Amino acid sequence: MKKTFIFAFAALLGLASCNNQPQQNDTKETKAPSKESSDVKIAYVEVDSIMSQYTYWKEVTKLMEQKEQNIQKTLATKQQSLQQAAAKFQQDIQANKYTQQQAQQVQASIQKQAQDAEGLQQRLGNEYQKLVADYNKALADSLHHFLESFNKDKKYTMILAKQGDNILYSDKSLDITDDVVKDCPTFAERADEIFAFFEGCDLGGFNSDRYDIPCLEEEFARVGRNFGVSQRRCIDVQRIYHKMEPR
Repeated sequence: MKKTFIFAFAALLGLASCNNQPQQNDTKETKAPSKESSDVKIAYVEVDSIMSQYTYWKEVTKLMEQKEQNIQKTLATKQQSLQQAAAKFQQDIQANKYTQQQAQQVQASIQKQAQDAEGLQQRLGNEYQKLVADYNKALADSLHHFLESFNKDKKYTMILAKQGDNILYSDKSLDITDDVVKDCPTFAERADEIFAFFEGCDLGGFNSDRYDIPCLEEEFARVGRNFGVSQRRCIDVQRIYHKMEPR
């Protein structure tokens, strides 16, 4: 499964057209820039730097990497079990351990396991992609709202997202990445808002009992909040899967 930690910023790239017509001799004066054009303030933010410095995104990246590893481990175990069942079936066939009817039943069972494994892979993949999209949207919304507040004093006309070479040239003086990163809210600053979001909610996830929920408890503990789960219903889909598909 490919890693897909791609933040969906809109690539804003202005291409200046060149006037290739020969110059004509005239004595027309060049117009001075209008007040409107001289008042335009443009800045840009290095997206890669945001990804590497913004604490929230680093935590999300770590979380997503762990989830991907869990999914890969689950699928690998399922595939190994299926291969073992198929190998044993072939050995038993060669040893004449089955009647024709028994062999057909065992073969049908293995085929069903293969279909289930394929369905599981597709379902977990879809769930993972949706989770990535949700986290990307949360980051986009967080950054967008922050820049709105950040720009009240800065008064930039436009703030571009620079990622790779999507901006062909820019003066370094227009780079406001460090200013944006240092003023981005920390978890401690958003803790009350996040705590209120979870108020009265039950929790569910894949391997959430061993990873997601302990992470939340630890982060809230660092800011002096008790994120208790004793009054919540917690559903870990991985536990259900292990009970339904014993190894």
